[in-house]
Amino acid sequence: MKKLIGYCMLPSVFLLATIGGCKQAAEVNMEQIHHLQDTVAKVIPGVTAIDVKVTGQKELKVIIADPGLYGQTPEIQKQAACKAGEHAMIIFGEESAVKTGVLIVTKESRQSAWDTDPADGIKIDMSLDSLKAHDEVLMALFMKLKN
Repeated sequence: MKKLIGYCMLPSVFLLATIGGCKQAAEVNMEQIHHLQDTVAKVIPGVTAIDVKVTGQKELKVIIADPGLYGQTPEIQKQAACKAGEHAMIIFGEESAVKTGVLIVTKESRQSAWDTDPADGIKIDMSLDSLKAHDEVLMALFMKLKN
């Protein structure tokens, strides 16, 4: 488990350095959702379809069709979920109300079937809570180094 969290947190050092403490509005808007869709499709190779939903400004659900990732080990799937979670945090901003996130991986690429969670979907926690806590520590360190 520590190894998985390490995979999730390593890239956040670089990502935090690139945003340099910029804050965005607390509510997630459609532009941010579209940006996250585009980003996830780029950072997770093999995505053939994607849907992003934010429920009550607190729960993030990213559904992707990726037959290759669907057949991978849970460790590889968790790495993909962490990538998606890190990018969501950057795009939505550190002041975002989004607290939880799940990546759902399916072989099914028909988005019309995604009005509900896909029957064959594998749900993977994005660990947003631990990523946010870790990023707050890194941001404080970055700001000290910057000054």
